[in-house]
Amino acid sequence: MAPKLLSWLEAGLVSGKLVSGQAILRAPLKPKQFPFAAQQGVLAAQFELADSTIKFAPDWPAAVIAGQFAMRNGSLRGHTLRGQIADNQITAAAFELMISKRLSSSSS
Repeated sequence: MAPKLLSWLEAGLVSGKLVSGQAILRAPLKPKQFPFAAQQGVLAAQFELADSTIKFAPDWPAAVIAGQFAMRNGSLRGHTLRGQIADNQITAAAFELMISKRLSSSSS
């Protein structure tokens, strides 16, 4: 795993509860293959989180969320059922994030 990603995961995923989840990996385990733009593999997961605290950036307030999420190769989609960022309540939100380049395990 790329050092910058590992560092963000360690600092950003503060706490939470995995309610349910499943994952599939079908691919040759070779470095620098993800996100499988050439269709040579599949990395997919579906999961539900509850009471999860996420710190997106050091100078941002933490978010407390509950929702359903799906990842497939280079995309992450989510539907937040409820949450809070600072004093702002979230009643419903949806998002999609795309990884547009290969992840590298070397630091830059």
